[in-house]
Formats: sequence, C-alpha cells, structure tokens
Amino acid sequence: MPILQAAAMSIKKKFDDKVTELETANNTITGLRETVTKFDGVDVERLKADAKEWEAKYNTDIEAVKLDSAVDLGIVAAKAKNPKLIKAALDMSLIKRDGENVIGLSEQLDNLKKSDGYLFEEEQQQDNGGARCKHRRGAYGKYKYRHIYERSDEGRGLRNERKGVITNG
Repeated sequence: MPILQAAAMSIKKKFDDKVTELETANNTITGLRETVTKFDGVDVERLKADAKEWEAKYNTDIEAVKLDSAVDLGIVAAKAKNPKLIKAALDMSLIKRDGENVIGLSEQLDNLKKSDGYLFEEEQQQDNGGARCKHRRGAYGKYKYRHIYERSDEGRGLRNERKGVITNG
C-alpha cells in the first residue's frame, strides 16, 4: 500500500502542476484579450501612414533648420554688420543645401556686397611691412609701428640720446 500511496501522490502532484499551468495559460489569454480589445477598432494601416507622415515632416523640419543654420553661418562668414537685415534681403527659394555645401548663397551675398556694400564690414588688406616699416603712418597714432621701433636697440639708443642719458655700450 505505501507504494500505491506514493504513486497516487506522484500522480496528484503532476495533476496539480498541470492545473496550475492551465490557470497561468488562461490568465495570459485573458490578459492578451484585454490588450487586443484596447486596440479593437484601431486602423493599423492608418497608424503606419501617420507614422510615415510624421517622419517626413520631421525630416523636412530638420533640413529647414540645417539650411537656416548654414545660411546664418555663411552670412557671419561674409562679415555682415546686420545679419538679420541681410537674411531678409536674400531670396531663400534660390538657396539649396547639398550635403555640407550651400548652393546659391555666395552669389547672392556677392551681389549684395556690390549693391549694398555698407551692410558688410570692409575687408582690410594686410600690411606685410612688419617691423622694417617702423615709421609708417597708420590709424593708431602718429607712427603705426612706433612701439616696435622704441623697443628695439636702435630705438632705445635714440630715446636715451634725446633724454641725455649716457649708456655704456
């Protein structure tokens, strides 16, 4: 009889395990049915179309922001005094972006520089004279490079001679 009892207990345990498994499966099915009923009546194809539409709008908006930023950088690089005014004068329909290049901006900026040059800072030409051109008159005072000359050995000697200082050397 103990063997029979042990076999009955084993069968009962297997039965209880199967009942538990069946209850879990039923609960899962009930949960899935509730989830499906939440989406019942929803047009999946319409949702997909809406998602594609939103993606296209997002990509268009991002491209517009990139173009706008590239135009702003181009205006700043052209040394505009008033970037907002210059941007308003541009025909944005003629400006396109091709990768990192902006097409049509430089032509319009060049035309604006020719017609309304006061909107841009004047381009200063560099002076290649350097320290050798010590007495060139410039915008910063009587002699543009005077400070360089006075700091040189020759300049110190001249300055000391004017003051009446005697140096050993």
